[in-house]
Amino acid sequence: MYLPWARILNYLLTMWTKNSKQFFDNVRFGTCVKRVRYDKGSKKIVVNLSNREGKSSSSFDVCSWEAVENIQPYVPSRVDNIPKCQGFWGRVMHSSQMDSNFDLYVRGKNDVIIGASSLAKDLALMAIKLGTRCMDIVSRSRDGNTCKTTSWPMDKVRVHEQMTLVGVADGGRGVVLARTELDPEEVEYVTEEGGILTTLEDVTTVIYYTGYERNFDMLDECLRPKQSHFQPTYSEDKFPEDWRMSKNVLFEQFGEVPPGEI
Repeated sequence: MYLPWARILNYLLTMWTKNSKQFFDNVRFGTCVKRVRYDKGSKKIVVNLSNREGKSSSSFDVCSWEAVENIQPYVPSRVDNIPKCQGFWGRVMHSSQMDSNFDLYVRGKNDVIIGASSLAKDLALMAIKLGTRCMDIVSRSRDGNTCKTTSWPMDKVRVHEQMTLVGVADGGRGVVLARTELDPEEVEYVTEEGGILTTLEDVTTVIYYTGYERNFDMLDECLRPKQSHFQPTYSEDKFPEDWRMSKNVLFEQFGEVPPGEI
C-alpha cells in the first residue's frame, strides 16, 4: 500500500524546512536542463535552462550529475507505432508526460496503461480517486507489481496478464490485445500464434509505463561517460588539465584525489 503523494510531500516539506525556512531558495522547480557544456575560456561549466519564464543560462565551477543514466522515455517502437499508424483517435502519451491535466484525461473515461510497475499501480489508484470509469493495465508478463494486486477500489481496474497491444478497433476508439509468451531463445516476449485476442472499447487515452533508456544528449561530448556495456567509465583526459578538487571535510584524511576510471 502506498501513501498518497500529498501526504508524502507534506512530510518532506515539513522535515526539510523545519530548521531552515530558506531550504528551497536555491532550488529551481519546473526547470528543464537543455544543455551542459564546459567553457574553456572561463573554465566554467555552463548550463542552459528552460522554464515557463523563458530560457536562461548559468555558470558553475562544479556540476554534479544526479539524473542517473536512464532519462530518455522509452517506448518499444513495435508497440508505439500501432496507435499512430492504425488511426487511434485518442491521446497517446508516456508516463513522463503526466501533468496537471491528468484529471481531464481520466475523469469519467476508459484509459489503458501499458506496463505493470509499481508506478503504474500508483497511477491507477490516482485515476480511481479522480473518478475514472475504468482503467485497464496491460502486462506482457505476470511479474509486474500490479499483477500481484488482488483487489482494487470499486473494481475499477482490470489487469490483463501476458498480453500486449497489437491493434486498433472500433473505428479508432478501441484497442486490441493479444496473448504473449516468452521466447526462450531470444529471451523476450512475443505474440502467441493463434492466441486469444481481447478488444478494449471506448478508450480515451493510452499511457505507456515502459520505462526509460540511457541518454546523455544534453551533455557535451567531453562531459559524457563512455558507453561501455552497463557501467559507465570516465577517461582522465576528459577533465581540464588544471582541474582540482575543492577542499572538503574529507580533504585532510584523503588529500587531493585525481580523476580516475570507474
